[in-house]
Amino acid sequence: PSGHFYPTKIGRFHPTLNGPFRPTLTLHQNSASVCYDRMTQSIEAIDEGFRTGRVGTQEFQDAVYYIVPEHIYANASSGDERMILIHDYIDCQEFFADYFTVGEYGNMSIEFKNIVAFVEDCQAVDLFTGEDVSGFDLADSVTSIKSFSDAFDITDNVAIAMLYAVDTASYNWDESIVCEVLSKQSDIHFLP
Repeated sequence: PSGHFYPTKIGRFHPTLNGPFRPTLTLHQNSASVCYDRMTQSIEAIDEGFRTGRVGTQEFQDAVYYIVPEHIYANASSGDERMILIHDYIDCQEFFADYFTVGEYGNMSIEFKNIVAFVEDCQAVDLFTGEDVSGFDLADSVTSIKSFSDAFDITDNVAIAMLYAVDTASYNWDESIVCEVLSKQSDIHFLP
């Protein structure tokens, strides 16, 4: 294993990604960084839309498309039902409760404890190998970002953003879990 255990860090087992792969690694990391920023902004936009009642704005709609899988609200029979389904998805889904911290002023962030919970849940559904966050790797069964979005009922962009969050806590600077996942698929589409 290449990872070293540090109690406040996340370790990964796999060979260092460098050489000719490096430009692609940087491109994927930059795209994932945009997904991460957009995800946190979208969650805040949805929260603000519900708090202010401004759910008809383009910003709110774009945020919903970015964060909430379409199947959650696609069969709603009315606008009211659509809003209830979207609100319940954000408010009641364990994904958002476990992987985001709401600050004193309502701002959302992803803290180390949230990343640890995500890694442990990925291990529980066999997306990551390993016993704990001190050493894990991508499971061989993972073939695309869809593996994560399907397992957690989230959009592909949210899955990319969460994997990027894992990378931000990793002490293996030349390795990237998000890049490893994205390099397994040829049809990568981001909604920045």
